[in-house]
Amino acid sequence: AALRGPPLMSSGGVRLGEKGPVRIGVIGTGAMGKEHIRNIALLGPETAIVAAVADSDANARLEAYDELGAGARACTLFERFEDLLSSDHVDAVVVCTPNFQHIDVLRYAIGKTNLHILCEKPLCTTLQDCEEVERLVAEREARMRQFGARAGVFMTGMEYRWMPPIARLIQETDIGALGSLHTLFIREHRFPFLQKVKNWNRFNRYTGGTLVEKACHFFDLMRRIVRSEPVSVYASGGQAVNHKDELHDEGSPDILDHAFVTVEFASGARAMLDLNMFAEDEQTETVTAVCELGKVEAKAPESTVRVLRRRQLSKLGRRPPAPGERGVAEVVSLPIPKSLAEAGYHEGATFFELGEFVAAARGQQAVPISARDGKIAVLMGLAAHESIRTGRVVRLQGDGLAARGAWQLPPQEVPVPPRPQLQVAAAAGERSRL
Repeated sequence: AALRGPPLMSSGGVRLGEKGPVRIGVIGTGAMGKEHIRNIALLGPETAIVAAVADSDANARLEAYDELGAGARACTLFERFEDLLSSDHVDAVVVCTPNFQHIDVLRYAIGKTNLHILCEKPLCTTLQDCEEVERLVAEREARMRQFGARAGVFMTGMEYRWMPPIARLIQETDIGALGSLHTLFIREHRFPFLQKVKNWNRFNRYTGGTLVEKACHFFDLMRRIVRSEPVSVYASGGQAVNHKDELHDEGSPDILDHAFVTVEFASGARAMLDLNMFAEDEQTETVTAVCELGKVEAKAPESTVRVLRRRQLSKLGRRPPAPGERGVAEVVSLPIPKSLAEAGYHEGATFFELGEFVAAARGQQAVPISARDGKIAVLMGLAAHESIRTGRVVRLQGDGLAARGAWQLPPQEVPVPPRPQLQVAAAAGERSRL
C-alpha cells in the first residue's frame, strides 16, 4: 500500500540464476511501443530482448519489425495479443495499446498467465477498471502463493519519474536537507496531441480525458514527491485552441487542451499543475518543490536542477536581504547521452524505467510503481475532470468511488522508498549512470 510495491521474496517467471536475457513482448506498436522497442535494445542483449510483438494493424507490425533491426531475427510477430500471451516466447510483456484497450489486455495477461507486466499509463480509463486490475493482481499473487511460487510482477509505467532532472529533484527532497516540503508546482507547456490510429486520442471516452491520459504522469509525481495522499482536488480548464476544426466519424474532439489543477494532501502540502498543450513547439517541463529552508527546481529539456538554500530564514528587518546576504543556488546539469535522447521523447526516462522493470522481474528490487499507484493517478485525473464539470472542490476520502460522485480514497501512510540504484547499459558496450 506504499508508493513502492512489496518486496519480492522468491523466484518467479524470470528464471533467477539462469543466464540469458529477459524475453519481452511488446503489445501495441504505436509511438510508445516503438519507443520501448528502441530502449529495450539499449539495455543490451544480455539484459533483455524483444522476443515478440503484437498489434492488430499490419502496418504497425511492419514498422515494429523495421525498428527491431538485427533483433528482428529473434522476434515473432502476432496479430492478436491473446496469441502472444498464450505463447511460450516471452517472460514479460509491455502493454502499449490505446488507453481504452488496457483493461482487455490486462484481464487476459493477469488472469491467464504469470508473466511480468509493465502497463503504460494510464492504468485504465475508469476507476472501476483500475480497481478490477488491482483485484486481479492480488488474486494472482494469492494463487501463486498456494503453489509456493512467486507471482509475476505488475508495474504501472510512469516514466516521468526517471527523467534525470526530476529523478535528481526527488533525491533532493527525499534527503530532507531543506526541511519539510510545503508546496509543489508542475508545469508542462507543449504542442497538441499527435495523430493516433483512428484518432482515438481525440475523445474522452477512449482516453479517460486529458487529465487522465496526459496528467496522470504529474499526479503520480505529486504523490511521489510529496509522499502523502491527496485529500482534495480543484481544477479549471477547457478546450481553447486544439482540434476545434476537426470532424471525425466519432464526431468533434472533446478533449481539453489546457488546465490548472490544485491538489491538497493529507500532510498539509499543496501542489499545482499548469498544463498547456498549445504553448510551444517542443515539450517542456518545470517541477518546483518549495521546502521550509529553500527550493529545488528541475527543468526539461534543459535537464538542469537548481537547488537553493535560503540564508535569511527569520528576523528580516525593514529591507530585503542584500546580495551578500542571499543564498547562492547550485545549478547541476545532467546531459542526456545521445543514444538515449534519440531513442524516445522522454529525456532517456523510458530506458531507466525499463531497467527498473527488468530488475523487479528478476527479484532484485521492489516494484517502483504498483497497480494502486496507477489507480490513484487515474482517480486524481477523474476528480479534476469532475471539478471542472461542476466548478466545485472534489474531496477524496474513504475507499473507492461511491455513488452520486462522492470521491473516496483509502487512508494509508506513504513511506519514503529507498533510492533506486539502477545501472544498465546505455548503449552497446557502454555503461552509464545519470
